[in-house]
This record gives sequence, C-alpha cells and structure tokens, in this order.
Amino acid sequence: MDEIKKAASTLGKIGGKSRSPKKVSASRKNAKKATAARKENGKVKKADAIIRDIVMARDRRCVICGSPDNLQWSHLITRRKYSVRWDTRNSCMMCARCHFRHHRQGPEEYVLWFLRNYGQEEYEALVLRSNTPLSPAERRELVASVVSGGKP
Repeated sequence: MDEIKKAASTLGKIGGKSRSPKKVSASRKNAKKATAARKENGKVKKADAIIRDIVMARDRRCVICGSPDNLQWSHLITRRKYSVRWDTRNSCMMCARCHFRHHRQGPEEYVLWFLRNYGQEEYEALVLRSNTPLSPAERRELVASVVSGGKP
C-alpha cells in the first residue's frame, strides 16, 4: 500500500513541487482567463482595423501637413480611453513626422484642426465622454458593435 501511495505521490509532482487539486484548479481558471483575454484582444484589434480603414478612406492624407506618405492612425484622446477609442471624430490620419511631433511636442496642432472641423462644443463633448469610464461589459458591447458593423 505504501508503494501505491508513493507512486501516486510521484505522479502528482512536477519539477519537485506538488500539484495539489487547488493548484490544478487555479491553473485551469488562469488558462480560461487567458483564453478569454486573447479572444477579447482579437476583437479589439479587429475593431481597430475597421475604424482605421474608415478613417483612412475619409482623410487619405495627413490632416496637419497634407502629405499622403507614411500615414498613421492617430487619436486626439488616447486609445486607452475605450469610450472614445473607436469614435471617428477622435481619429485622423497623420504622416509619421507629424504623428511623432504630436506625441513629442503636444497635440496643439491636432486640437486646432479638430476645432476647425468639428467646433468647440463637439470637442468638449468628446472630452467629457472620454472621462466617462466604461464597465468591462459596456466595453465588450462596444467592441462587438464596432466589429458587427454598427456605429461605435
């Protein structure tokens, strides 16, 4: 009987550490969380690609200097603010040089462009909306809306 317990104990060890049922369960939960996070990240990337294509078709050149070369998708308010991440008014195309300058020297030129095109009221509404955090469920719903073709 001792040999059976010893053999079972040996099978339960990986790298000299015991794999208790709690650890196995925790590992499975972490794997499920990681899988869910990868799926959500894939949907976020798909939503990003959809809006980037829409903004590229709309702008077709740098909104600051007018160059059609080396265009990059830019945001007036950071992409970390999910409430306005996929709002086309928060996005524009910039050439790599203007985009770099936007991040290093500040967004003043972009803000002026935004105010000329959309106005002060729209700017204030965008800033207000960006300061309204989304719950994880609201964020998932927004991503699903963008991916399915609905407006953000």
